[in-house]
Amino acid sequence: MVVKYSIQKGFIGSPGLRCPAFPVILLTGARQTGKTTLLRAAFPAHHYTSLDLPTDAALAESSPALFFAAHRAPVLIDEVQRDRER
Repeated sequence: MVVKYSIQKGFIGSPGLRCPAFPVILLTGARQTGKTTLLRAAFPAHHYTSLDLPTDAALAESSPALFFAAHRAPVLIDEVQRDRER
């Protein structure tokens, strides 16, 4: 409970996260630590997509304009580090 409380008060409640001066936020960290869960809790109104989905990854690579037309801002894009060649 203490961790949940500090995340909600310290990160999710941060006025800087709602500031239009920061159009992009990059959250990095170790695997399976709750990054996606945290961002989805902080930005519940944002559309979510993952580049783990082959169709979204292919569209983002071949036509970024169409990708962003399909996923209008504000959007959370997960797994941006994925390399489809591997």
